[in-house]
Amino acid sequence: VLRAHALGNFPDLLRATAHSGAMLFYLDGYSNQAAGVNENYARELMELHTLSPGHYTETDVRELAHVLTGWTIWRQGAPAYGTFRFRPDWHATTAHVVLGRTYGPNGGQADGESVLDHLATHAATVESVARKLCRRFLAYDPPKSVVLRVAHEYLRTGGDVKSLLRAVFRREHVHSAGLAARPKLK
Repeated sequence: VLRAHALGNFPDLLRATAHSGAMLFYLDGYSNQAAGVNENYARELMELHTLSPGHYTETDVRELAHVLTGWTIWRQGAPAYGTFRFRPDWHATTAHVVLGRTYGPNGGQADGESVLDHLATHAATVESVARKLCRRFLAYDPPKSVVLRVAHEYLRTGGDVKSLLRAVFRREHVHSAGLAARPKLK
């Protein structure tokens, strides 16, 4: 999933990882159902994949976990073993509020897709993705001005990763991050 979407569009990458059988299995999302809500994937989605800490509450995590109930994988023995499937009978059908937006009642898989869209375009996600790219390739503490320029490129292109990387590696960004004298090697 990562290799196929790494140089594409961040919202598409986010959606692909959310539907990834490997991700759902690794973070126990495959067992997330109304009768036993599992918050692991919802927490990682907000903390690591999108917003970053400080931009959501514990209530948002719990509510997102409810919205994502029913997102699971086909089990052993099924022809599509390990791939994404939505189980409406596992889904919490009441309304839930995530980051101030209400999802449901009875929204099913579409509510989860809507949350992903909202997360992918949220201002905190835009800045978080920009900061992570700058931190990965430029400096452990990249200049705020460079992060904001990369974030602007995200908004301009809708999250086109190639464009974001081009912005990160602009000559003036490399110099302003202090890399001309002491490059960060990865």
